[in-house]
Amino acid sequence: MSMLFPLPKIYVKLSGCFSQLPPEFQRIPSYPVAADSDPSNKWAEDVAQLIAPLSNEVFAIMGSKRIVWGSDWPVCNVMGGWRVWRAWVSVTKKLLDKAELTES
Repeated sequence: MSMLFPLPKIYVKLSGCFSQLPPEFQRIPSYPVAADSDPSNKWAEDVAQLIAPLSNEVFAIMGSKRIVWGSDWPVCNVMGGWRVWRAWVSVTKKLLDKAELTES
């Protein structure tokens, strides 16, 4: 990744990686955008924590201006469609909040 950074026309797409999660995370809660006490929020938090080491490295190397968010559609349809898409939104919000990216 660091070898790509000097190339100004290279961007990184942050897209759904649910298909690469360990089996214990493959069961996505029915509605993952919920209150902090909801089990689905715990699931999203756990997945964000699992993905964070990789995403944080990409954020650190590429910066906020060279990352593109991807919705994971149509691939998410295989795992459950709208529910999976909502889960990805929830997880990426958590990743971005924790990364504390700036516009520079």
